[in-house]
Amino acid sequence: MKAVADKPQTHRVGRIEFEIVADDRTPEVEERWSRRSEAIAAWLLAEWEREQRRRAAERN
Repeated sequence: MKAVADKPQTHRVGRIEFEIVADDRTPEVEERWSRRSEAIAAWLLAEWEREQRRRAAERN
C-alpha cells in the first residue's frame, strides 16, 4: 500500500480519526511508510471486525 499527501488530510474510519502528513521522500522513509501503512490497515481491519462482532452480539 502506498499513500501520498501534499498537505495534511484528516480521515475518519468509524470512530477513529487520523491525519496523513507528507515527509521528504527517501528510501528509508518509503520503507517506513510502507510498514506503517500495512500496520495501520491491519489495525483498522481488526477494529472494524471487533465492532462488527460487538454489533452482532447486540442484535442477538
